[in-house]
Amino acid sequence: MSYKNFNQPCVFIAKWSREFGPKVLEFQPNSNEIDLETITMQIFITYQNFYYDEKEKIINRILFELPIKNINRKSKIFLDSLDKTENVDNPQAFIIGLLLPDYVPDDLLEKFDNILINIGEVFLILKTSY
Repeated sequence: MSYKNFNQPCVFIAKWSREFGPKVLEFQPNSNEIDLETITMQIFITYQNFYYDEKEKIINRILFELPIKNINRKSKIFLDSLDKTENVDNPQAFIIGLLLPDYVPDDLLEKFDNILINIGEVFLILKTSY
């Protein structure tokens, strides 16, 4: 089965550092055929290009949608800083990502906002286990 035809939703957690790049920590379903490392890199590049404040070097919490056309998906992304002390030499961030088929209506994506934020809050508490 090609991942381009894979219509099952996918949720994942990844972290990013300037030194090591992206690393996918967890994902569901476990039989996921999507290249999440590449998708995660695309998400972080988008964040850096559109939302990151290069002058202040601060990673701000954000929730945004991103179409991922090459796999016929829409994504809802929650991104936040792992290091609240604002380590400007090596800022680290994490994302909670939800991938849905591209035919899902945009208003449905909004219904996941609070869920992604809550997962992010729990991840910040448990981050030492990753």
